[in-house]
Amino acid sequence: VYKRQWHGRSPDGQGRAIKQLHRLICYALETLDWNLEACIGDPVEALSLVLYCDADFAGDHKDSTSTSGAVVALVGPNSYVPISAMCKTQKVTPHSSTEAEIVALDYALHNEGLPILTFWEEIVQLFGRRKQPGQGETPSSASPLVTFIIAEDTEAAIKIALKGRCPTMRHIHRTHRVDMDRLHETCTNETVQLRYINTHAQTADILTQHFTRIDTWQQLCRLLN
Repeated sequence: VYKRQWHGRSPDGQGRAIKQLHRLICYALETLDWNLEACIGDPVEALSLVLYCDADFAGDHKDSTSTSGAVVALVGPNSYVPISAMCKTQKVTPHSSTEAEIVALDYALHNEGLPILTFWEEIVQLFGRRKQPGQGETPSSASPLVTFIIAEDTEAAIKIALKGRCPTMRHIHRTHRVDMDRLHETCTNETVQLRYINTHAQTADILTQHFTRIDTWQQLCRLLN
């Protein structure tokens, strides 16, 4: 990464890159004892698969592109298990923060959330306790239900995903290759719950934002683990 950033930089820019690299190495050496831990204290059917999804707006100072970030975890009353995370630069500069959030939501949902959901459904079917079939229910319909929650901290993005259209984003299919109809169908599925989460509880923030305050960074580290 730094080799690519080094190319074409002025002497002042190269000096800043050296300082950034030095700071990164120092941080890695000082946090060797940090690790991710998983805690399970609930039965399988009490766990929910949660996709935390976030994006910054024009955070790249060079070309003003945004960064998509997502964290997938199993969450329960007494459980938290981080499964995967992703951080990816968007290839096209968005016109608004809401557009960046929609692009991040679509990418994280179809590349991280849904594949893991398919695997988790098999786990729940295998180890979950089946409920007794009620009146008019078949044994297959009495199988444990899987809860898939998408945690999004932008209300405008939630409304657009649930509505399936936005007049100001008619270009998004051409520029970002985001199919709004497909996103709408996925978010309105009975298995999926698209919920608003406060930005201070958004775990994926750690993958998209630039932090200078140590207390904010430590808070996000605690959210992640």
